[in-house]
Amino acid sequence: MNPNLAWTRQAIPRLRAMFNRVVRSRLLPRAALQAYRRRRWRLAHHRHLRSLGEARAFLQDVGFCLLFACREIPLPKLVDAARDGVDWWSWKDLLQMERGAFLGRVVRGRATLLSMELLPGFLALHWAEGGDEDYRVEYEDGRLSADARRIAEFLERNGPTPADTMRQLLAGPGPRGTRSFHSALLELQEQFKVVTVGLEDRSWGVRVIGLFSRWLPAATRRQARQLRPEEARRRIVAAFVRTAGVTTEREISRTFAWSRAAVASAVADLLRQGQIRQATLRGAAAPVLHCLP
Repeated sequence: MNPNLAWTRQAIPRLRAMFNRVVRSRLLPRAALQAYRRRRWRLAHHRHLRSLGEARAFLQDVGFCLLFACREIPLPKLVDAARDGVDWWSWKDLLQMERGAFLGRVVRGRATLLSMELLPGFLALHWAEGGDEDYRVEYEDGRLSADARRIAEFLERNGPTPADTMRQLLAGPGPRGTRSFHSALLELQEQFKVVTVGLEDRSWGVRVIGLFSRWLPAATRRQARQLRPEEARRRIVAAFVRTAGVTTEREISRTFAWSRAAVASAVADLLRQGQIRQATLRGAAAPVLHCLP
C-alpha cells in the first residue's frame, strides 16, 4: 500500500477530532447571549410590542412564545414583550381568530403561542405518536377523558360557543364541577381539539370556543400530513435554537418531552447542515448549541 495513502487514512479521523475540538472550544460570553435575547425577545422598552400587528410580526419571527414568565424555559414571554398598558391578553385570541397563530400547550404543558409556520411540525408529531384529528378516535384510544369528549360533542352539535355558556351547561355542580370542566378544556387544547374562534368582549372568560378540526386551514393540514416526524422535529429544534440563542440537547429534550435519542438525531442533522453551531458558553459544564453571530 502506498505509505502516503496509509498516512492519509490514519490522519483523517484525527483531523476531524481536532476540528470538532476547535469548534467546541469557542467561548461564548454570557453577555452576548443576554444581548441576543434582549433584542430578539423585545425586552428593551423601546422595542416593546404596542399593537396586534406588531405581536403578529413578532410571533412570525420567533416561532413560539409563552404567555407568562417561566425562568426554566428559554423562550420569549408575551407579557414581558408587550408594552405596559396595552391589551396583550386579547392578542392570543385575536391571532387565533384570524388564523394567525394557535395557542397550544406544547412546551411542558404551558400555554404557548405557535406561529402557523411551526404548527404543521407539532401536528405531524402529534399524529405520528398516535394522535388523531377526530376526537372520537382519541377517546376510544384512551387519550381523551369523558368530560373532554362531552365538550367536543357539544361543539360538534352546536358550533362555536362561549366558554362560559358551555360551563353553565356542561359543568357539574359546585367548584369541583367547574374545575373538571376547565381541566377538560385544557386537555382538548393540549390534544389539538379546540381553539378560540371569537370573543364576545375582551373581559376574562368570554372566549368563543370552536373545534380545531373546523378551524385548521386546509394548507396547514396538508403540510402536517406530508411532513415526516424526523423533518418536523428538525424544524422545531432549529426554530428553538434560533429563538433561545443558546441551549443544550438536554434542555430541548426536557422542553418538548422528547427522547434524548430523537433530539440527538435532529441536532446531528442540523449541525451537518450548518443551521446551528456548537460552542462552549462561559461557565457552562458542557458544550452548547447556538446560533449567535
